[in-house]
Amino acid sequence: MKFYQWAVFIGMSVLFMIGCSKSTSVDPPPADPDPVDPGTPTVIIPDNNEDTLGNWQLIHKADTGSSANRTPRFTQVMFPTKDTGYLVDEYYSNIVFEKRTFDGGITWTYKQLPGETNKLQYLSAKVGFAYLNNQPGSMLGQTTNSGDKWVGYPDLTNPYMPIFKKLSFPSDSIIYGITQIGQCIRMSGPLKSRLSGSKIAGNVDGDDCANLFFPTIKDGWVITNLQGLTMADVRGSIYSTADSGTTWQKQFETTDTYLYQMYFVDNKNGWVTTNKNYFFKTTDGKTWTKIVASVNTPYPISTNKIIFINTERGFMTSGKEVFETNNGGTNWTRICKIGSEGIQDMYLTKPNILWICTNNALYSLKL
Repeated sequence: MKFYQWAVFIGMSVLFMIGCSKSTSVDPPPADPDPVDPGTPTVIIPDNNEDTLGNWQLIHKADTGSSANRTPRFTQVMFPTKDTGYLVDEYYSNIVFEKRTFDGGITWTYKQLPGETNKLQYLSAKVGFAYLNNQPGSMLGQTTNSGDKWVGYPDLTNPYMPIFKKLSFPSDSIIYGITQIGQCIRMSGPLKSRLSGSKIAGNVDGDDCANLFFPTIKDGWVITNLQGLTMADVRGSIYSTADSGTTWQKQFETTDTYLYQMYFVDNKNGWVTTNKNYFFKTTDGKTWTKIVASVNTPYPISTNKIIFINTERGFMTSGKEVFETNNGGTNWTRICKIGSEGIQDMYLTKPNILWICTNNALYSLKL
């Protein structure tokens, strides 16, 4: 092959290779707009309207609809023993039933509560107390036969006319009650005699008193919420007593926050929940620390009902969910989600059964 023929051949070959190279070239893919850091994966938890019960058991589902001619609204659950339990069913605003079981939730019976009573607290399987917490002059009633009969205590309506917000039972013979007008009343016997009630603080009145807890006969705590024109004006406070309610001292105050529930395992370790994604904790019974509720959900929560079985292991509700901690509240793991109904109440039957109720269902967890 002559020289000029070699040159033409080589030139055509180069043009062919360039053309092939252009025809097979591909533009680089666009950058990932949301790159995922493989070192910090996000655990996705289903948040649809389905129940995620885990180890929880559905114990009771209320009869609803036209066949039952009623729409239940369970607002409280109490199981003084593993077999004897009570549900408060606010059928209408002025018709309230006590729903009772004596076989651990297998069968239930209804008993209408007197008047417009809408709060119950049981000291034991048969001894309980009822009160109405939204009307002045309400009586505190007692039953000794699981609600078959209630006896009122009109002496408690004069001169105090209390609207009871909560009771606390540090022993079988001493009962403390917090009232809407800011008094702590100590009763004994139970209720056969009344000691003088003490005012929590001069500026605490109206609907301020939210909760109380007496882990011992002498040591107690009360939480209050002073209202304001805006959320920034709200004052949530924690008061304590070390002399059976004779005198009270303010331990802590926070702004822009409502204080909700309170629980103590002894006279040093306690927790107070809020309408935010944090709560307050004490380990000496005196100083309170703000703890952000670190939970395994991709969204913020508010803290609500709270129960601890010791200083480390506890349970907390938020909306339709239940969380568990094993380090005193530093970290929480979701252990239950009720997809269709919000959780109304939570109760611990010592030593090893936890109960929650929604508007129309009851669930339990063996610890």
